[in-house]
Formats: sequence, C-alpha cells, structure tokens
Amino acid sequence: MSKKAIVKILDEVNCVIIGIDDKDHKYFKTKYSPLAEGYFFSKKYKLGVWDGTISFYSKAGKTYVQLLDEIVPELMKRGYKIELIDNRESFTLNVPEIDKDYFSDNNIELGKHQVDAVNSIIRNNGGIIVAATGAGKSWCVAALADSYYKAYGFKVIIIVPSADLIEQGVEDFLGLGLDVGQYSGDTKDLDHPIIISTWQSLQNNPTLVGMYHVAIVDECHGTKGNVLKDILNNYGSHLYVRIGVTGTLPKAPVDAMSVKVTLGTPQYIITAKELIDMGWLAKIKIIILELEENKKAEYAAWKVKFPDEAEQYTYKQFLQKLYPDYDSEKRYLNTSTKRIEFIQDAVKINRLKDKGNTLILVNGVDVGKKIAEEIEGSHFLYGMDKKAFRKEIYNLFKDHDDIVVIATSQLASTGLNIPRIFHLYLVDIGKSYIRVIQSIGRGLRKAHDKDFINVVDISSNLKYSKEHQNKRILHYKEAGYPFSKNKIAYTKGS
Repeated sequence: MSKKAIVKILDEVNCVIIGIDDKDHKYFKTKYSPLAEGYFFSKKYKLGVWDGTISFYSKAGKTYVQLLDEIVPELMKRGYKIELIDNRESFTLNVPEIDKDYFSDNNIELGKHQVDAVNSIIRNNGGIIVAATGAGKSWCVAALADSYYKAYGFKVIIIVPSADLIEQGVEDFLGLGLDVGQYSGDTKDLDHPIIISTWQSLQNNPTLVGMYHVAIVDECHGTKGNVLKDILNNYGSHLYVRIGVTGTLPKAPVDAMSVKVTLGTPQYIITAKELIDMGWLAKIKIIILELEENKKAEYAAWKVKFPDEAEQYTYKQFLQKLYPDYDSEKRYLNTSTKRIEFIQDAVKINRLKDKGNTLILVNGVDVGKKIAEEIEGSHFLYGMDKKAFRKEIYNLFKDHDDIVVIATSQLASTGLNIPRIFHLYLVDIGKSYIRVIQSIGRGLRKAHDKDFINVVDISSNLKYSKEHQNKRILHYKEAGYPFSKNKIAYTKGS
C-alpha cells in the first residue's frame, strides 16, 4: 500500500511535511542541518549544549518552500504519494519582458546580459541574478523594480548592505527618472513606490517590510546573516516576489542554504571572465607579492634555547610555528615598520612609473592609517567616517588621475561603483571567497580612459598568511584571472 505525505504550504516561505515516518523526518533533518562555519570555536559547542548545526528542517517537519524542489522528489522516491495543501494567495503575474531600449529615454542601452538577467527573473517571478561585479546590476535592479511597479502597482523595497549604497542607489534611480525614496537612520522618506534601505535600518522596524509586495536584495550573499534572513522570512512571508542580486554566492553550506530558502535559486549567471571576454569589463593582471620575513636571528636564538627540539625543525618549519595563532601573526604583519615601509615604497614607485588612481584595501584601521602616513596626498577611509566625507573622497576618482585611497576591505570591498581605479592593492585581505572576488571587482569596471586593471596581492610567507594566499590563488583560478607570483626578500639578510 502506498504511503501518503501531506505537503502543507503555509505562506510564501514556510511549509510543513505531515504524515511521513520518523526515520524519513530524521533523514531530512540531518540533510538540512549543515554544520555552521567555525562551530568548533563556539562556547555552546564546547560545552556540549549545541551540536554545531543550523537546522532548516524541524523534527516536526516544518521547513521552507524553496526546499520543496529537493524534498518532494525524495519523498516520491521513498514511495510516498504527495497530497498538496497550498494556503498561499492564488495569483498569476504576467510582467512584460524588457529589451535593450528599456531606458532609452535616458540615452542608456542595456547590454544583452542585463536584458537576459532581468527577463530570467520576470519569467520566474523571483530568484537570483549572479553577475560579476561590474556587470551593471544596478540597472537590472532598477528595471525590475520599475517593471513590477508599472505592471501591477507593486511597491518595491530594495535592501542594500550599507548606507553608502543607499545614496548611490537613490542617485542612480533618480537619474533614470524613477520615483524612489530611502529609509535610513537619517532619512525616512517612504512616500514613493520604490524605497531603498539597509537591513540595519530595517532591523529596528522590521514590520516596515509588510508595506511592500516585492523585495530586491542587492549583494544578496549577505542574506546568510540571521537578521536579514529573519526580516524577509518572518516579516516578509507575504511578499509576492523575492529577488536577489549578487556577484558571488557563498560557498559555506549553511550560508548557501540561507540564501536559497530566503530568495530562491539562481536564474541567471554570468562570470567576470565572460564579461571580460565580451569587452564589458576591463582586462586584469594579478601579481602576487609574497614578502619573505627575515626571522633568522630569532631562529638562531631559539635553537640555542631549545637544542633538542631545534633538531626537528628547519628554518622554514620554524617560520610556520613562530606565531601560535592568526591574531598574533596578523598583529605582527600590521605593525612591522619595515613591511609597511615596503608597501608604501611599492605604491610610490608605481605612481612614478605608471600614473593612474590607486585603491588599497587593508584588513585593519591601524595599518591603513600607517600606510597612508607616508604616501603624499593619500586618503584613508574607514567605517567611522561620515557618509558625506566618504562620498566626497570616492568622487575624486571621477576627475583625478593620481588619487590614492586606502580603505578597510570591510568598507570598500562590496558594491561601490568606482570605474576609474587603475591600480588595486590587496594587503593581507584573507581567504574569504566573497571578499576576495568582490574586492577585485572594485577594479574591473571600465571607464572612458581605462580598459585594464593592475592588481597587486600582498601577503607573507608566515603560516596563516601563506594559507590565505593559497586560498586566494584557488579563487583566482576558479574565476579565470591570470596571475603571477614573486617572492620578495624585502629586508636585509632575508
């Protein structure tokens, strides 16, 4: 006798699987409970009160609509006959597709990839666009917001990751003639069909999402964060259409699943290499500089102090155990006077040899300030600077040819539209796929006088820096970016 599974869809987000065997519930619970990244560092895990997983399927069978495309076939494979109870509001959306002339009144011709990306979402009424940084995703977002408003009068909320991107988005949308407002800490201008906000602002008033029919999440790889996921899934469970736009999807299983259950699956994907090959993005060359630390004096002193242990370690092995953890190694790299001087000199020499605006991304405020001290005319930016000041500095790239801006990678690696970057330095920016690829994306946009970007990746031969460098090399290979590597003995005696 065939078994019956009831799939009850509660709303646009949530559903429950009823009537299946406990062993099958357990199967799905295990499958959809991936380990959280870094779970073993958690106090709760160490105390044994948490198993290190994040569950997307409860013991009682409550789960997410976006997982049904996997769950239902598996249930049928296990011999269940499916009964569907759908409590969602019944409606049919038929939004007209766009063409390259959608913004022709503004003298803008959309690229084929932009048209294809927008229409893929319209045909599916939701989902994710994965398009490399520089693809022109802001015009895709604008076309989608305008299309749903014009077709059905739907109010649209666009969620961006930073206040800087609200200002940039509003400026871009107004330039296209769209009726747009913003919701942020400083401004709450809601009397518009299209609103741009940050998730941080919505965190203080999540019920605001209830006013809208369509949500578009820019840089949606950030949806892995619990706050944004909860806002959209708990307060936005009524939304007719959910759209994500990003240059990179997260690789960690928990993060990838968070994005899927909240926004759906990719409907259109185009890589940086494809955009470079078609001439949309600037060509790129990455030079990896591995700065070799001179710790021979420390090694000699250590051998004298620990002669028995020293017999087991070469100098190279000693370097790998010199700093006990990442934080201590990072502290050394960010405070080494000789290392900072080398970076400063490298930038100065490059400015003399090859003119062009430079962006330097660093992993901390103090090291950024130190690098800026000895580079004439440079500007350092970090999160404590006011939005207006940051915008003023970013605008210098438009009509200057020798600007040097140093910024923390957390601040400037995502979303900013600064086409006239000719040289990009990545100083110990870590191993995160999203941060690395998004950071490089800052320099890939073309300008009237730019079709090439030089990227300099600076790292160390110490343990953690070396490990992070190897991860970045894998990212470069996956993205199809050409790179070369040089080892630099930058201190006397290295």
